[in-house]
Amino acid sequence: MQFALGEVSALLPVTGSFVRHAEILVDPALGFAVGWNVVYGCFISVPSEISASVVLIQYWTDISAAVWVTLLIVVSVAVAISFIRVYGEIEFIFAILKILLVIFVVILGLVIDLGGVPGVPRRGFHYWKDPGPFVEYIATGSLGRFLGFWAVMTNAVYSFAGVESLAMAAAETKNPRQNIPKACKRVFARVSIFYLAAVLVVGMLVSSADERLGSDSGTAATSPFVIAAGDAGIKAIPSVVNAVCLTSAWSASNQSILAGTRTLYGLAIKGHAPKIFLRTSKWGVPYMCVLLQVAFSLLAYMCVSNNAMNVFWWFVDLTAAGTLVSWITIALNHIRLLQALDRQGISPTELPWHNRVTSTCYSLALTDKLILTLSRIHKLVRVDILYRDSPDWRIRSFYGWKLGPCLICLIVSVGLVLCGIESNILTWH
Repeated sequence: MQFALGEVSALLPVTGSFVRHAEILVDPALGFAVGWNVVYGCFISVPSEISASVVLIQYWTDISAAVWVTLLIVVSVAVAISFIRVYGEIEFIFAILKILLVIFVVILGLVIDLGGVPGVPRRGFHYWKDPGPFVEYIATGSLGRFLGFWAVMTNAVYSFAGVESLAMAAAETKNPRQNIPKACKRVFARVSIFYLAAVLVVGMLVSSADERLGSDSGTAATSPFVIAAGDAGIKAIPSVVNAVCLTSAWSASNQSILAGTRTLYGLAIKGHAPKIFLRTSKWGVPYMCVLLQVAFSLLAYMCVSNNAMNVFWWFVDLTAAGTLVSWITIALNHIRLLQALDRQGISPTELPWHNRVTSTCYSLALTDKLILTLSRIHKLVRVDILYRDSPDWRIRSFYGWKLGPCLICLIVSVGLVLCGIESNILTWH
């Protein structure tokens, strides 16, 4: 998906990224529908990440959540209305912190696992054999372990949400036809290397049956690296991990603001959003879009009267389905681009940037995203049936199963039908 996005964005470096690409390569109706889907997802992601940040802060203090929500919103707005370079510098610093943390915990995990800490025996791959790396889910045996793996895959969508937004500000990026592909390749490499290394070490450090992994605290205390460090007698690790995770959560909030505001601005350019959102500061920041995004950020105050972790999960359910719609659109855009090149007799190698992998895996990428979407819907239906009597689940069910997909379907349906009939119907004058 990253390489597909890079190829199309290098050819068409426009504000709005794959939303504008869908309008050009597929149909204006799809561009309208997906554009508002992205705006909706980003609007909800900001209070979600702020709620996650509050959960992490509560690891250290019992000060009212309202104080931290207010502080995080104010700082986020300050970054959002600044030069795009300010955002880039902050994200660069946070990215360095995350990379250093991953490298540190992987090395620490290997030291602990191989018996480098006094008093801690060498474990090796013991936990890979007993009880094994996969937990059974719904069924038993091999099928149950596969379903456990696939259930985690559908939940992991939220964790990967946002990787598609690196091209959202392509029109504001210096030399986008070189820098956007570089960014796509780096994101793919970092995610692949760091995630695989971390998962490998995690499986060596902590048993998959350890009850502490299922804690509802949501803080660093549930991290397998923290659990392993605590068992080894290393006390400072939880605070370090929690601090870096906090910067990561706030960074994700900034990313959602960037993606949401630029997408809304792109919709306004095409007349698919009110013209008021075309207003920009003297350095090009669409400040009216930022103000609307901030208004939705106030939803984070819900965590003042409810447990912050519960509120976080409500927002997770709201955003995950929209993320899959965006990924499906990226794959579809790339397929349409390749079809257009083939019809014109142009080789993909003549694009500003091309990777051989995309020519053979584009159909697989689209199929994979469709299967994940159907799997998530099936899982929500099943859990809704099994736990419909739980008060907390009734709220999460409404947000994640009923409200979220209904909003997405409404946006997509209205866009496709109205734009398909007469494109001017959806144009603000």
